[in-house]
Amino acid sequence: VSMLLTRFTADMMYQKKHEYLLSSFYGAAAVCLPIGALCAVLFLSRVPAGPGYKLATFVFFSELIVIWLQSVFLSALKDYKRIARNFLYGVAIAVVGSWLLLSFTKQANATAVLTMIDAGFFVVALLSGRHLEKAMPPRSSRLYFSFLAYFRKYPALFWIGTFFYAGVYVHSFVYWSGPSGVRVAEAYVISPFYDTPVFYAYLTVVPTLVTFVVSMETAFYEKYREYYALILNGGTYQEIARAKQTMQHTLMQQISFVMEVQLIATVVSIALGIKLLPAIAFSMEQIDTFIILVLGYYLFINAFIVMLLMLYFDDRKGALAISGLFVLLNASLSYWTMQTESHGLGMVLASFGALA
Repeated sequence: VSMLLTRFTADMMYQKKHEYLLSSFYGAAAVCLPIGALCAVLFLSRVPAGPGYKLATFVFFSELIVIWLQSVFLSALKDYKRIARNFLYGVAIAVVGSWLLLSFTKQANATAVLTMIDAGFFVVALLSGRHLEKAMPPRSSRLYFSFLAYFRKYPALFWIGTFFYAGVYVHSFVYWSGPSGVRVAEAYVISPFYDTPVFYAYLTVVPTLVTFVVSMETAFYEKYREYYALILNGGTYQEIARAKQTMQHTLMQQISFVMEVQLIATVVSIALGIKLLPAIAFSMEQIDTFIILVLGYYLFINAFIVMLLMLYFDDRKGALAISGLFVLLNASLSYWTMQTESHGLGMVLASFGALA
């Protein structure tokens, strides 16, 4: 849904129809929350835990849905300092509150910690919602579900988002169903051997996510907008050609910069991982897996950026082909490399195939 909402938001902002923005957020929440609630209830019904734990888990899942939808619209506002500050407040409440409960009360259990996490993320959702309400025109109930028309207008975007985000996690699903999978409380399935290296390896792409938003979405977008403005507003051939050349130069410059930043982050992460991960009980096999996964995520994030740039130029068919190929390759190759005990190599090969 986020891909469709992103396109809908961009179109409405370009057309100066700002009254659709906040309304579509509430409409998306009205669609996603009931679906998420149904999935959560069906899952939690299998968990042998008390009502307090189930309620805290249900609330947390619902908050994540709301915050994920809010992030689509917050990114359009580009007030990154305020966004970061709101998240910092919420995380601080969750961490400090959990520490106080575990250290100074008898409520040293998962339900208490989840409750404090709920409180922290509620603050994030509340502050983000207030930010949206102040920055955007008032909502109108008659416009809540206008974005649904984009499911018919741009169905490829829904599948692009579904395939690519599924591709990010499908290798973990493979390991959960494999020999290293462990069932917890009759419902949760994890792979402690594989999940921990995956978590730390995924953190290594944070520099690119930040750099892409700040660099690509500012420097490149300005050139991109100037180029298409000349086309739409009847610019001369020389002006359009010059704008295209400038846009292409800026694009290559920014892509090179982002790749260089991520390459440095990858090398530093591998070095730190080899040095520090044994201190938190990583085995040598897990460290090897972490190194391979870091390389895989380096290729993945570059493929993801290329796909987003394809969507900038409305190449939906190409992006759909890449995202579909990525999820298929990651699932099949991860299964093969799990059988051969070449852990993480499936992610590397799948990301390389998508990038190529």
